[in-house]
Amino acid sequence: MNVNINSIKILNENPRTAFDEEKLKELAESIKERGILQPLVCKQDGSEFILIAGERRLRAAKMIGLKEVPIIVRDTEPNDIRVEQVIENLQREDLSAEDKYFAFKEMRDAGMSIKEISKKTGVNATVISSILALENLDNNIRIRKDIDEYPKQLIAKAPYFIQQVLADRVASGELGVRCLLADVLPTFSKVEKDTLLNDDEKKYVIERIAKETIFKKYPASSILAQELGKKRMEIKGIKPKVVSINTLEDFIRRSKNYLDTLYEIQSTRLEYLDNSTVIKLYSVLKEIKENINLLLPTGGKNES
Repeated sequence: MNVNINSIKILNENPRTAFDEEKLKELAESIKERGILQPLVCKQDGSEFILIAGERRLRAAKMIGLKEVPIIVRDTEPNDIRVEQVIENLQREDLSAEDKYFAFKEMRDAGMSIKEISKKTGVNATVISSILALENLDNNIRIRKDIDEYPKQLIAKAPYFIQQVLADRVASGELGVRCLLADVLPTFSKVEKDTLLNDDEKKYVIERIAKETIFKKYPASSILAQELGKKRMEIKGIKPKVVSINTLEDFIRRSKNYLDTLYEIQSTRLEYLDNSTVIKLYSVLKEIKENINLLLPTGGKNES
């Protein structure tokens, strides 16, 4: 059936928040040439009609001054209008991630579970969960065009106060998705769970990780290991000092001698030695190993 174009009401429910002006003009020209090939979907409301699907067609029709448009009347419950709009738009032209976010968020806020939203819209539940994760993302980052959607979803998992730094580094190419996923975010979790650092120290370490991490060359795990090492030294009353080149060279020479002794120990059957001496040896070796891990660029992990 055809109805007066002015009898169709557009509620502020359409998940599409932005319409490309050029594409609307192209659609308007197509309608001018061939008419509206697919009717708009509406719900009748007295003598008027509430638009469910087809806002782009309606806008394009108004552009070229059409008086009437074809519609299909559907008896849709008010709470289901949002679902109908999301489904129609998803099937026709991809919504922006921002539009999808607001659509799914409103459906969830209306009481629908992710499983229900998935069933109604046909969108995978994992995808919906990932999009809704953007709720924890800084609004200024969510609307940025220089960052892809997947990195945004990862940044949303980071503490709010550091998200802007991560976003800028991702956008500039300094911080890759792989590094963010495999190194930075897991290390953030370790920092937050750590019992050695207080809240201010945790914030400082997280800021260092966000600003300084370089994949493989200077991973987040190394930064955390350094800070924990310094903290342990402070607890023992040891203040870190600046070491000279001569000191390091002397340490290298002495270490080579210690290595020769270590090789001898390796060939020894320790079970014939005094137990207390063996325990002391293990304790010293363990402490050496922990400090070596702090010194190594990769936090003691081999790169392959």
